[in-house]
Amino acid sequence: MVISERGLNLADGAGCSSVDLGGSVRLALMITPRSSGDLHEQVQEVLSVIRTVLDKQSQQMVVTVQTVFLKDARDRAECEKAFAEFYGSRLPATNFVLQAPCCGAALAVEAWAIGGKAVRVEFSGPQALVVSYEQRPVGLLCRCHACAAVRGVYPQTMDALARLQAALADAGSSFQRVVRTWFYLGGITEPETGAQRYQELNRARTDFYHDIQFNCSSFAPTASGGVYPASTGIGMSGSGLVASCMALETSRKDVLMLPLENPQQTPAYTYDPEHSPQSPKFSRAVALVLGKLCDDMGFRHRQHC
Repeated sequence: MVISERGLNLADGAGCSSVDLGGSVRLALMITPRSSGDLHEQVQEVLSVIRTVLDKQSQQMVVTVQTVFLKDARDRAECEKAFAEFYGSRLPATNFVLQAPCCGAALAVEAWAIGGKAVRVEFSGPQALVVSYEQRPVGLLCRCHACAAVRGVYPQTMDALARLQAALADAGSSFQRVVRTWFYLGGITEPETGAQRYQELNRARTDFYHDIQFNCSSFAPTASGGVYPASTGIGMSGSGLVASCMALETSRKDVLMLPLENPQQTPAYTYDPEHSPQSPKFSRAVALVLGKLCDDMGFRHRQHC
């Protein structure tokens, strides 16, 4: 059930909704400061909204991931300091994206939080955290982020994916368990080395994915074509790249990951070469199929790889 948090009397630039899953509750916050003050005042307004929302929940909530959209890249250091002071040792996986809010504010923040008796959150270094569900089908959930600073989209992408792979390993998972990725690419439609920058990202992603069999133990055996994580790839200002991913681990054998495609669209991974030398390797969406539903849909459980 999705519930709008209208009773919180949030500022006009803030919105919050929650999903009650029984053993856990998820919060989604989108905050744009309305203050006309300097960066410090706007950041403090954002943090005040987060504190207000968390304090008014009936159970303890932990912010697990946040995306900070910045108007000016030079503001990142001050934002990082403020978030570090606010969260302390429980700093969420944080992406800084150079994408100015439409209203002209210095920043906007999208944050996700989770709480519940069946939930345990462990912080695995500055780039990853693990969310464990004791009563849920998901045994381990990792969120990681990486920001590549090297020049050229191809090496940027390879570097970012390698960092994500290392962060996943540190958290006890692997890249083959990734079910969702996000890419924010500066100048996404601009040319580079005779191709479009997005095409160079796709070339690197294809090369990195070459020997990876994604969730070979968990995907529905009837899934045809390529099996790749769901993904978002959008542009931002500047020339950098920000990437993040989510991986899923479970010891249950009655959990299947089902890639979903729009029957009215060509799957991205089968795009004609005229559009890009290497097609984008992602699924439109991925669904989690559980327990009896697996049997009802005719899927036979397979051994873990």
